[in-house]
Amino acid sequence: MKTPLRKALQVLNILGFLGTIAVNALANILPIAGNNTGELSDSYPNLFVPAGLTFSIWGLIYLLLGIFAVYQAVGLFKKDQTISGDSQYPSFLDRISWFFLLSCAANIGWIFAWHHKMVGLSLILMLVILASLLIMYLRLGVRYGRTAGRNAETEAASGDARQKTLKMREKVFIHLPMSIYLGWITVATIANITALLVNLGWNGFGLSESFWTVLVMGAGLVIGLLVVFSRRDPAYSAVIVWAYAGILLKRLT
Repeated sequence: MKTPLRKALQVLNILGFLGTIAVNALANILPIAGNNTGELSDSYPNLFVPAGLTFSIWGLIYLLLGIFAVYQAVGLFKKDQTISGDSQYPSFLDRISWFFLLSCAANIGWIFAWHHKMVGLSLILMLVILASLLIMYLRLGVRYGRTAGRNAETEAASGDARQKTLKMREKVFIHLPMSIYLGWITVATIANITALLVNLGWNGFGLSESFWTVLVMGAGLVIGLLVVFSRRDPAYSAVIVWAYAGILLKRLT
């Protein structure tokens, strides 16, 4: 990615984040279309909806995304924006590309669709968020623990402490926000699908709501386990556990 385009992307990423924060805040302050986000969730009753306090994770998500937005803007006024000043280490922005901005636009669009009770459209936008985050997650090569492959061998051979420190910063300021955001959006997508089915009056082929809830939660658990074993990503898994604990809490209260 050429420097002028990268600088434009850095600015747009900041604006996209700020726009997302503003719209999500106004969604409940105004509120948009006279509806509160949480109250709308309760209007599509199903056993997959977690307790209200579970949604407090959005505070953590937006805090981490704010840190990401600031970190990705470092070097905005410098000419050389490669990771280490060496072209063999392309900037993480090249891997993120325009997908973070796309996720912000879809997040904003989701708020408007959800508040105007366009559940089908909200699901499409939720899938766009999910796809954007998944693409970034894979392109960034998010993985915790010991890094396998040629890169690890290269680092061990070179003993480049500066590069290792930089990779640690990326794990904290880039990988961690993406892991937690993706984990929550994975659960939110399942919840959005469930809300759409409730809105359409689907009878579950005559099977009980409890059966479908267990089935859906099982699917989410399988996804979480796949990420644990393939990516060694405890942050993603912790979000799944948090969401499921919220679902259990709501059933018990």
